[in-house]
Amino acid sequence: MGRDNIESLSPTAEGENSNDLIKFLERPEVFFDGIPLTKEDKSKIKASLDIIFWDAKQKKKQEKS
Repeated sequence: MGRDNIESLSPTAEGENSNDLIKFLERPEVFFDGIPLTKEDKSKIKASLDIIFWDAKQKKKQEKS
């Protein structure tokens, strides 16, 4: 679909499981829409994912109560 530089979330040749988003973002070359992410970009993404994850967990917990 015109996105040749996008890394996949499949396991790497070394057998590393890249299905974990945090581990995936630790890889040296990760792209977003064909643009390489900097360490700062990756840090911001991790922080955003952390907020989203814990917010969803809290909402789910409240729904069960």
